[in-house]
Amino acid sequence: MKKLIALALVFAVMGVAFAAQSEDVLNVTVIVSTKTMVDVNPAAFSYTGAEPGSANYTDDSGYTAVQIENIGSHNITHIWFNVTQPEERPFATANATKYDAGNFVVLKQEGGSAYLFVDRLDFNESKTIVYLKDPSGNIPPQSPYKYGRFRNASNEWFWFVNPDANGWCNSTSATFYLANEPKTSDSTGTTDFSSCSGSLSTAPSGSGCRSGSPTSTVDDGTQNWSYIADVALSSNEHYHVAINQWCNETRWVKWNVDAPGASDALSVADYFISNDLPPGDSVIAYTGIHVPYGTMEGTVKKGYLTVIVNDV
Repeated sequence: MKKLIALALVFAVMGVAFAAQSEDVLNVTVIVSTKTMVDVNPAAFSYTGAEPGSANYTDDSGYTAVQIENIGSHNITHIWFNVTQPEERPFATANATKYDAGNFVVLKQEGGSAYLFVDRLDFNESKTIVYLKDPSGNIPPQSPYKYGRFRNASNEWFWFVNPDANGWCNSTSATFYLANEPKTSDSTGTTDFSSCSGSLSTAPSGSGCRSGSPTSTVDDGTQNWSYIADVALSSNEHYHVAINQWCNETRWVKWNVDAPGASDALSVADYFISNDLPPGDSVIAYTGIHVPYGTMEGTVKKGYLTVIVNDV
């Protein structure tokens, strides 16, 4: 055994003694091209058994958020979103496919205090609501007023709009009225719109209502809209509200700067991020759905949330 160890040592020493070593240095130059790329995971969300009037923040797989990663070579400056919306009023159709799941999507920023809609489309009422009093004091409401509700899970804020002298709502001469208190399963909320006061941009207090006129108008290529840049539902919930020319559609916008008027008034409707996101970094968007009352049972039409980035 001792001989074997000695022999091994000899070989080891001989190996070191006769080893020759040399080195040289090669220059390596890499120039990375400019490429804006983003990777989003998970790629799909599914919510089974969501009830009307419910807020759902965990999907069937346990997902609660989406990771948006800059996999390109250039700083991403802005991130915002688009969502799909129903093509017509889905309520009272008894057809689940008339609803669009994209219209239910809410997002919250890291450190944010509230889940807010990307861009929710709501419609005026198709039938008379007999317990509402219009701004002129009529019960039920009379022409020329159009009215509907902003449907946010278990809360529904009634709104009225009074067209301009020509009957249009894509006008700064139109007037928009909003309930201070939402209708819930336990309360009718604000129903009297005959004496609204206060600013739409100020968080409401009390049981009354507020009113204001659109600040500007815009044509999105499909129809004309007027918009109010800041409408507050609470201190943590502010929306950019657009009203179409026919007074029968409203859009409640937070994270879609492509919505009518949003890019002209970036005060409430805003980018999800507006500071540089370097390559290899990521941002989290907490996801959920707010299913309104009156949603038909069954599988709602598949919706899409589109992530948009730029590097300006």
